[in-house]
Amino acid sequence: MFLNFLIYSTFILFSLGQLGRISFLGQQINGYVYEISMLLTLIYLFVKYLFKPIAQSFKRLYMVYLFLLFILLSFLFDLRFYDFQQNLISFLYQIRLWFYFLFLVYLYYGLKKKTTLIKTLNISFFIFITLTAVLSVIQYMFYPDLRNLIYDGWDPHLFRMFGVFFDTSVSGAIYGIIFLFLFLKDDFIKNKYVRFFLIFIFFIFVFLTYARSLYLVFIITLFLIFLKAKQYKQLIFLPLVVLIVIILLPKTFGEGINLSRTFSIESRSNDYQSAIKIWEKKPLIGYGYNRIRYVKKELNLLGNDYQETHAGASFHSSFLIILVTSGLIGLIIFVASIIQLSRIANRGYIFLLFLSMLSLADNIIIQPMILFIFLIILLINYRQSF
Repeated sequence: MFLNFLIYSTFILFSLGQLGRISFLGQQINGYVYEISMLLTLIYLFVKYLFKPIAQSFKRLYMVYLFLLFILLSFLFDLRFYDFQQNLISFLYQIRLWFYFLFLVYLYYGLKKKTTLIKTLNISFFIFITLTAVLSVIQYMFYPDLRNLIYDGWDPHLFRMFGVFFDTSVSGAIYGIIFLFLFLKDDFIKNKYVRFFLIFIFFIFVFLTYARSLYLVFIITLFLIFLKAKQYKQLIFLPLVVLIVIILLPKTFGEGINLSRTFSIESRSNDYQSAIKIWEKKPLIGYGYNRIRYVKKELNLLGNDYQETHAGASFHSSFLIILVTSGLIGLIIFVASIIQLSRIANRGYIFLLFLSMLSLADNIIIQPMILFIFLIILLINYRQSF
């Protein structure tokens, strides 16, 4: 009963998105209220099962353990070049990766031992989906302008759907992964009309973000799904449906909804070049996880607001972040680990493919909220043989 309460609480708090963010040290340390109930869940399961879940999962997920160990060694290698606060911040973000992974391991073990938990997980996820839909509509209708939060480090999105996540890339990834989940798992919602309605609105939500990289990845993912299922009629109609939706999208003013804008392309190009130049200085093991902000400052790539800006601690690609912070070796292990992780679930490769393609253009797959929802979907779709 207490475990069910913790799981429900986690999803309800997760639905708050950035409204539930807790920041310290000028936003260099960011946590979320849902992580508190996650931690309580992990503690409860650890007390109940001790180290059995770790022992069972190691053979199947050894690459994930290897990656987490490697970034720790990479962090320790350059420990002397950074002050105590910088090392502490970097270490805390590594702890978060361990924390999320162990949450998956222990909750999966709990699902196997108590199969009724899957019902709790399904209901919790449905609550999250419903709250996300409602809050996103409210945001789009009554709070379409995020420019008043520029001072807090957010991009000035205008007349775009970003929900409670305050970022169109993150919100778009969440809308897309919810759509794919509902589209592929036809037994998740018994009422077919409710399921079709949710599929429809999250399809529209994806396009209301006006995120072009999301459009492209979303269409490619659907194309591959239809191709693998040999649904050739859907393949023919997909481009037509997408074109109609884009034509019917609200056309207000602002550069953000201009699909032919070039500023974001130029910004990403410059960001990629900076990342490669930084990586070339330490190509094998990198600088240590989450030290990008300090490396950029040392190389005069950030201004005086380097502590506050959200972009200061990352690049426009999750893979470039891993490459810079853990080097080529770390990137190879990371790719192997997320592939291995996706195999614990039926059709896990589809969600991994979608998030990985998005992660080429934005920091998606290692963003905490995206990582959480990805792990939850793997749990809901887990293979009995894992």
